[in-house]
Amino acid sequence: MALPLDWPADPRDDEFLIGPSNERAVQQLERWSTWPVMAVVVTGPRKSGRSLLARIFAAKTGGGLIDDAERQNETTIFHAWNRAQEDRRPVVIVADAPPPE
Repeated sequence: MALPLDWPADPRDDEFLIGPSNERAVQQLERWSTWPVMAVVVTGPRKSGRSLLARIFAAKTGGGLIDDAERQNETTIFHAWNRAQEDRRPVVIVADAPPPE
């Protein structure tokens, strides 16, 4: 069951706009309860709103957030990933590019 997320998460984020460039990402985040794995990677250019979107999502769901993943220790990401699976609380990982396959 998809949970409706009211945007924005807090009044300071009221300038977040949903448009053609981020609509699909917002829709996927709104369906987090149906994800087979409680983690998602949000990528895109810096200053594109990806971190704000992730912060709003984390605030609404009580999930975790790892911003600038490429600058984080792999162990930190690994533990956040595992914690998300154990607790069934989503974690959003924000990065410049998708992880290598």
